[in-house]
Amino acid sequence: MGRFAIQRVMLTGLFVLLLCACLSVLNVCLQGRRFRGAGTVRLFLSLGLLGAYAGGLYSLTLGGRVAGTESKAKLELLWSYRESLVLFGESPSVSNESLFTEIVLNMMLFAPLGALLAFAWPKRFRGMRGVGLVAVAGACVSLAIELSQWVFRLGLFELDDVLNNMLGAVGGYLVFSAMSTLLMQLRHRDDCL
Repeated sequence: MGRFAIQRVMLTGLFVLLLCACLSVLNVCLQGRRFRGAGTVRLFLSLGLLGAYAGGLYSLTLGGRVAGTESKAKLELLWSYRESLVLFGESPSVSNESLFTEIVLNMMLFAPLGALLAFAWPKRFRGMRGVGLVAVAGACVSLAIELSQWVFRLGLFELDDVLNNMLGAVGGYLVFSAMSTLLMQLRHRDDCL
């Protein structure tokens, strides 16, 4: 991959990790403190962050785009993987750098959604049930964006984007959950000492 593509992926990944880390710290602080209004604080933080994320998601996927002359769709599943990766041969490699970068960035674009959902509703988004709920939520939001791009001729409707976005949401959920669990264990260990 080229230097610019690597920088874009690394900066986006760093942002996602930083967001997950901050949400995990907030999560542990709000769970550990039994003060009056902790639920209200979580609710307002969650709504604000989800609103900011929705605005950013809109601007990146729909806003500012000029409508084309016709609706376009690519319904072949995993086509972008076949076009961007060489998996068979001497060693796996990237054959189409820009397409591969797009796949990775599409995943990272939805990672905050998984983390934010788990932060907003920690009792509902827990364990394997949480993974399933996040996968469904990620797929539904992504499908809504892709359908909007198709209906309003703002881009290419791709099933691969729906898959990548769903995987990204699940990845964000898993990173947030792992960080929160680790912080809770560290906190509990410090309380026991």
